[in-house]
Amino acid sequence: DLPPTQAGPNAPLLRGKYDLVETEDWQINYFPENYRSTRGAGGHAGWVFRQLYFRQALQTLVNQSGLIKNYFKGYGTPTYGPAPVYPPNNFAHGVELEAGGPYPFSMSKGQSLLAAHGWKVVPGGSTTCVKPGTGAGDCGAGIPKGTPLTFQEVYASGSEALTEVVENEVANWAKAGIKVTLVAMPFNDVLRRAVSCYPVAIPPCHAWDMANWGGGWLYSPDYLPTGEQTFATGAASNQGDYSNPTNDKLIKETNRVSKLSVFYRWEDFLA
Repeated sequence: DLPPTQAGPNAPLLRGKYDLVETEDWQINYFPENYRSTRGAGGHAGWVFRQLYFRQALQTLVNQSGLIKNYFKGYGTPTYGPAPVYPPNNFAHGVELEAGGPYPFSMSKGQSLLAAHGWKVVPGGSTTCVKPGTGAGDCGAGIPKGTPLTFQEVYASGSEALTEVVENEVANWAKAGIKVTLVAMPFNDVLRRAVSCYPVAIPPCHAWDMANWGGGWLYSPDYLPTGEQTFATGAASNQGDYSNPTNDKLIKETNRVSKLSVFYRWEDFLA
């Protein structure tokens, strides 16, 4: 059965000629921000992405349910964490199953998160850091005064739905003064652009901000959703160089212990 998102029928031109058969992929959808980028935000994009409040604001400005309904015709379920939530399973847990996830869509919340951390929010314009520093209410480490929230996102061309999704996301981010320039390129070129700085930093690894190949991660043939290939420090598919010692510790526990409670601790933390 399809998830309760009321997926649409077969396209009229195909009805009567082809049967529509749904498949269920054991996967999540996501795309990385580059924690080592020196391209966007006046050369400070990587430092901006490292701020938890900024990632929360970025996610809060994404209307997942609306995107699935309007552009994917209901074929999909919102993704709020590292474990797939559909088909129903014992791994999905906690905030991953809550409506809207840990950061429900809210334009006002996204704007207020930025304002509360030292940014002058300019809807439709360019939001800039006005309170540099590392204290409460400051922009955060590595972000000087005047840093603009300007970035570039490369995304996979060839899918009308994906193009509509990224354009909608960019439009919503712009309402909080986050300016993201889109660049479409073939799928393989997006992957080639998303170069990690681990274990050796080479110039290309600093030259991209966001990379969206439109496919996320499929847990196959490694069906156990443990995360060491995608979210652990130095992992081969951790293109954005996300690194957190608590996350690494919890991932190791999922590799060693089969209890669901171990998976729940990791999933809740990463979400």
